[in-house]
Amino acid sequence: MTKDTSIITPQQFVDELRRFQKGSVTRRHFLGVTGLGLATAVLGGAMPGLRPRKAHAALSGTVNFTTWPNYFAQENLDNFTKNTGVKINVSIFGSNEEMLAKLQAGSTGWDVFVPTNYTISTYKELDLIEPIDLTMGAVNVIWQGDANAMTLQSLGHAASPPFVVNVAGPETLSVRRVCERLGELLGKQPVFTGSEGPDALLSNGSLGHKLFGYPRVPIGQLCEWIAAWLKRGGELLDKPTKFQVRDGKF
Repeated sequence: MTKDTSIITPQQFVDELRRFQKGSVTRRHFLGVTGLGLATAVLGGAMPGLRPRKAHAALSGTVNFTTWPNYFAQENLDNFTKNTGVKINVSIFGSNEEMLAKLQAGSTGWDVFVPTNYTISTYKELDLIEPIDLTMGAVNVIWQGDANAMTLQSLGHAASPPFVVNVAGPETLSVRRVCERLGELLGKQPVFTGSEGPDALLSNGSLGHKLFGYPRVPIGQLCEWIAAWLKRGGELLDKPTKFQVRDGKF
């Protein structure tokens, strides 16, 4: 849709998207000239489930949280309950040794607990930590914003038979190195199991990069964003990527 109410062509849509990405036009202009704003409003009215809403991964009930005295402000815990509907049952421990003894005794009833870094090696030796599987030793990673932009731009290449474009990050990344970098940013020591296999399930995104441009956000920035989000208690959607799967069944 354009200002004269004519139907926007695929190429016009892509042109407007690129102008929006470059900051040449406002979000209001982009949604208006492409008709996406009107379409969202109509769908949202007809299908309330499509309306924007906070994603809490259907959280409910109570989280049993074990931590240190005065480690978390009660205000933050109360805000979590207010925003998610999940009650937090806090248990306080005075030492790592006390936590470990409780873990080894079994049936702690904890959902989340906060040990000190130096205890991680002990938990590893006692097989109390789920390690990171290195069998799938390499991955492609792309920021969701870049993936969304490439997907929208690909509409201009819709064809029959299908025109295939992989939406993927440009680098072949080491799972081990990515985990180690995240560990550095979070102040944690990652625990691994297995060794890198001779192959990996990867995607060749070069055609998409040629057509739509190189992804704007590099892996280093992504790691920093993820670490910052986790540190400030950002919400998780509980949607594992299952990057380690090697049979294609995700």
